[in-house]
Amino acid sequence: MQNPLPRQQAFNDLVISVLARFAAGAGAEIDDCIRDSLREISQFIGVDYALVIQTVPDLTAWSVTHEWCAPEVPSRAEDYQNVPMGTFDWSEQVLLAGQAVIFNCLEDAPPTAAAVRRQWESLGFQSTLQLPLRGRGGVVCGCIVLSSIFRKITWTDDDVQRLRLLAEAIANAVQRTRAETNLRESEAQYRATFEYAPVGIARISLQRRLLTANQSFFDMLGYPAADILGKHLREVTQPEDWEASDRLYEQVLADRVSLQSLEKRYLRKDGSVVWGNVTLSLVCGAAGEPQAFVAAIEDITARKQAETELREALKEVERLTDRLRAENVYLQEEIARSHGFDEIVGDSEPLRLTLTKIEHVADTDASVLLLGETGTGKELLARAIHNHSRRKDRPLVKVNLAALPSSLIESELFGHVKGAFTGAVSDKVGRFELANGGTLFLDEIGELGPELQTKLLRVLQEGEFERIGSSETIRVNIRVVSATNRDLHQAMDEGKFRPDLYYRLAVFPVEVPPLRMRREDIPLLVWHFIAKKQGRLAKTITRVPAAVMKALVDYDWPGNIRELENVLERGMILASGQILLLEESFKRTRRHLPASPSRNAAHVDRAAMIRALEDSGWRIKGAGNAAERLGLKPSTLRYRMKVLGVRRPTANRRVVESRPTRSG
Repeated sequence: MQNPLPRQQAFNDLVISVLARFAAGAGAEIDDCIRDSLREISQFIGVDYALVIQTVPDLTAWSVTHEWCAPEVPSRAEDYQNVPMGTFDWSEQVLLAGQAVIFNCLEDAPPTAAAVRRQWESLGFQSTLQLPLRGRGGVVCGCIVLSSIFRKITWTDDDVQRLRLLAEAIANAVQRTRAETNLRESEAQYRATFEYAPVGIARISLQRRLLTANQSFFDMLGYPAADILGKHLREVTQPEDWEASDRLYEQVLADRVSLQSLEKRYLRKDGSVVWGNVTLSLVCGAAGEPQAFVAAIEDITARKQAETELREALKEVERLTDRLRAENVYLQEEIARSHGFDEIVGDSEPLRLTLTKIEHVADTDASVLLLGETGTGKELLARAIHNHSRRKDRPLVKVNLAALPSSLIESELFGHVKGAFTGAVSDKVGRFELANGGTLFLDEIGELGPELQTKLLRVLQEGEFERIGSSETIRVNIRVVSATNRDLHQAMDEGKFRPDLYYRLAVFPVEVPPLRMRREDIPLLVWHFIAKKQGRLAKTITRVPAAVMKALVDYDWPGNIRELENVLERGMILASGQILLLEESFKRTRRHLPASPSRNAAHVDRAAMIRALEDSGWRIKGAGNAAERLGLKPSTLRYRMKVLGVRRPTANRRVVESRPTRSG
């Protein structure tokens, strides 16, 4: 197999010779340069027909301006003068778009090129290469055509690249001949082209010092010519690119005629950085000795910035995609869950007071702590806070801390990266990150362990955290609503709950009344749950006997609304007709249930409160006071009295409060 390197070297030499001829030619010599170049290139490649076609200045027609034919091939130049635009159909559109037309054989032409293919076949072409000629500003001003009639030619990428240089040289020559009428005008136009070319052009010594450059180069770097001429290139090159730049110059010097390119960063006078795509070539003397480098530098800063912005945008899209995927999974899980009831039902004074507080705090970003017994609807109130807030368009993310193993709570809250611990097979987005911009509902906050209390406090204070196994800090903007049925004051006294965390969570505490404190809401809830469950249970209940309703109203409901819902569902299941009847087990439970205070004595009913106040002489503090009898704090008792409308009789209006003892 023939070694292609000698041919490539010879072709390079020929191209350099042609380019040098164009650089030295002027005026009428340019036409001879073009014709000689067409002949030499055609004979080297082995084509039979070559021509240059130019557009007229107003881009309405084509004309053949230069032609070379093999001896046995007739001239066609006269046939193609002032040919209207559109005649060459498909190939014309490709060339005007700045693209090349390359066919090793005409059978490769696409169906859309049928018309122009017939023209080529009528001329006897077997292979053809057509390259656009770009004028000033990149506008296509013509094309160079190389066609073979007697044999097929395979156009290699290397050959096409070298021929593009020829096309560029011819394009420049065409522009010069259009504007120049004599040698002086030719020199002026050449200088103007050099000075105001859209790319920077610089002549650089073998020692890498700047000898001369055009205005575009000086503008690109922001230097006056006097400040930069004679400087070593390293003085205007980003230090991180020194090594790559040195390799480029050494390679071009070693190859002598090779054209090499590199993307590198230049330092502007103002300290900013500009990206340049450098195409470097070597200028040699008549004897082939290296004389200088010529560099063409295209400013690609905008493209590099766009690439950086695109990478950042792709990262952001990936992050948002992960977040949306996690939100979708979370919302699907939420939809699959039952939330107990669909809306807040009731019109009692305690409930109205609670909802008024919710309405006041919802539109703020204050942290809310919901306090109340199990089954009172704390999650529903958390949803009401979120739905009436400015964050309602972002998700409400719920975490039930009591339902999670302590070993998984941290991962659930803050997420983890792949490999952070055994079983972490992929990255996980935590609930804090998922709730960014929205509301995070921490249910059963009293179950959180001391170590996680510290980490939670940091997130609330600083708004940032790290996933498990990651050092990357994630910033979030969330509103926290928490809930518990535990006495957090007692937990703080016992050292089980951090006071600073409590005060962060309880910026606005809301006590949720138990069902026994809002008995007037029970009939509304009964009919609400009956309507809700009739379809699912395939039962129609039209009447609740007065005795049954009274039994439901009189019952203390230690399980609150959740227990009421379950009792009603069992009654509907057992009902044989349209009348609701309670199961016998509920009647027995109600009959034998001892009258006892609620969990941690947190809630008492109105009657028990009045009895305790009367027995203590309406004392709220001091020995034998009503708060002590009820197992409440004095402040809590005052709040309960206000909620239930309990007031001291007029005759004994002044509440007697003794001074607290040291132990009290």
